[in-house]
Amino acid sequence: VPIRRWEFEACGCQEIDQPRVHECHEEEGILISYQQNFVLSIFGSNQTYNGSEAIGRRFTQLEQAKCKTVFAGRTIRQIECPHDAVTRGPCIYENEVSRAYRNIETRSWRRNGCKCKQLPPKVTRELCGCRHQIW
Repeated sequence: VPIRRWEFEACGCQEIDQPRVHECHEEEGILISYQQNFVLSIFGSNQTYNGSEAIGRRFTQLEQAKCKTVFAGRTIRQIECPHDAVTRGPCIYENEVSRAYRNIETRSWRRNGCKCKQLPPKVTRELCGCRHQIW
């Protein structure tokens, strides 16, 4: 009875749909980003082939071929939100006998996980001019 010998040929690894990965450490506001990919490895009897040198290699057992995850281009960022932005309006008299006021608008941001969220603007009035006519 002839013995059948099976051989497999390595073609490559499946590509990742979203190779760029972003991980957020919510409490600290740290964003870690990296590129994720697969690399083909063939474990032969006396040698290991990786990447492009593994493509097209023949082997007898499926366990000899593996797609290993590799990571590249890792960046680590601490998320910091912008400082408060203050806008001062013009000094306006409503009429001839009133004091003058200006609106002060303050825009603030708050970190929520790894994103900065703008809060609703806070508007206050500030006295900026005395009455023109004092009785």
